[in-house]
Amino acid sequence: MSRAPQNGVRLMHTLGEPLDSELLAPVILYRDTALSRREPVSDEAFEAIRFQFTHAPRRELAASTRTVAGNDTWVAEEVVLSAPGMEPLTLFVVEPAGASHRLQPVIYMPHGGARLKAPNDTLLNHVPFLDFVVRSGRALIMPVWTGTLQRAEAPSNDSQTNADRQRRGALAWYEEAATTIDYLQTRSDIAAERIGYLGNSFGAMFAPIILSQEHRFTAAALIAGGVWNVSPLHPMIDQVNYAPRVTLPVLMINGRNDHLFLYEASQKRLFDLLGTPAADKRHVLFDTGHFEFPRYQVGREVTDWFDRYLGPAVGSAQPTSRE
Repeated sequence: MSRAPQNGVRLMHTLGEPLDSELLAPVILYRDTALSRREPVSDEAFEAIRFQFTHAPRRELAASTRTVAGNDTWVAEEVVLSAPGMEPLTLFVVEPAGASHRLQPVIYMPHGGARLKAPNDTLLNHVPFLDFVVRSGRALIMPVWTGTLQRAEAPSNDSQTNADRQRRGALAWYEEAATTIDYLQTRSDIAAERIGYLGNSFGAMFAPIILSQEHRFTAAALIAGGVWNVSPLHPMIDQVNYAPRVTLPVLMINGRNDHLFLYEASQKRLFDLLGTPAADKRHVLFDTGHFEFPRYQVGREVTDWFDRYLGPAVGSAQPTSRE
């Protein structure tokens, strides 16, 4: 019985009584508003934002590891990182089964479903949809980011509480990305000289925060993302402020009929805002909705993109069937 504007045509049977003119007004998608045309902050204002992103390399990281899942294609290891003055950070390292070469890492931020309270290992449910990363001969790195899974916070109706969470969240995601890379650089099985970023929906939407501040990423693939137009955001978490400061190669994959991130107002807006040179960014569109893509084709696009900018992975096992 949801009557949200994106759910389709509005039908009505009148009973002969006068109708309020508001009921006959055109239905306007609330995501296609002036909010979508907001401009990034000035360089001077952004410098005040950027100044808050600081990271001292973690040279005393302790890592507790255990194998938690696997099959004939991949093996998943849970890693819990700790260091003085740092909240423990859990991440999952998913590698090709039997890999004998150093693996390029691809760090993943998931969709908004991961922001519901759930066990951390729920993140492994995403692997079957992302196994093209592992099949390409790379390691899929899945941190448990602030605000997700066991670290999820209950929703708040207080605007000040939400604004503070947004501010703290932006800084935390950067710190978690940087700490994850610090750790990967200590592993003999990881080739952390070239690092990919893979974001899905929520993880694609807020990717510019991390990609503009953590310069050890080499290339990124953003699936089903765009500019957030539903409600105002704190400047510290507003991707519009960060996108022009992203300069690394970026692949965007979207559905042209996405009701959450509209093509013109959200998807194209983010693509156009990216500071990446035109030759190094690509927007792939499918005639679908929000994250309703042919998985094989997405896998091929992402794999080709990382092959181009990270360099071909050694010992890759390509998908054998078209889904």
